[in-house]
Amino acid sequence: MTAAQEKARASLPSTVKYFERIAQDTKWHMWEAEYEVASATVNLIFAKEKYTEADLKEVALCVNRIVNREHSDGSGWLDFQCRISGFFSSFGYNSNWNSSTGEFTFWKDEFRFWKRLVRI
Repeated sequence: MTAAQEKARASLPSTVKYFERIAQDTKWHMWEAEYEVASATVNLIFAKEKYTEADLKEVALCVNRIVNREHSDGSGWLDFQCRISGFFSSFGYNSNWNSSTGEFTFWKDEFRFWKRLVRI
C-alpha cells in the first residue's frame, strides 16, 4: 500500500468510534444503522492489505447497506462519506454519493492515470 492509501485507510476507525459513542449515548436507532454499516465497512477494509477492484466493489456494496435504511444522515455520515471517497481516490478512483438515494458508486479515473504517464 502507498503512503496515501495507508493514510486514507487510517482515517476511517475514528468515524466508527464516533458512531459507536453516539449510538450508545443516545440509544437512537438512526445512529445504530450508521454505526453498523461504518463498522462493517471499516472491518472489511482492514481485513486486507492489498486491494483488487473486486475488493473495492465489495467495500462499496457494504457501504451501500445504508441505502433505504433510516439513519441520521448528518455531519458524521458526511465525514464518513468523505473518508470513504478519499480511500477510493487513493487507488485512482472517482466516486459519487447519489444525493437522492445515498448510493455510493465509483469508477476508474482514466485521466489521472494518463496524466501520470504523460506528465501533463
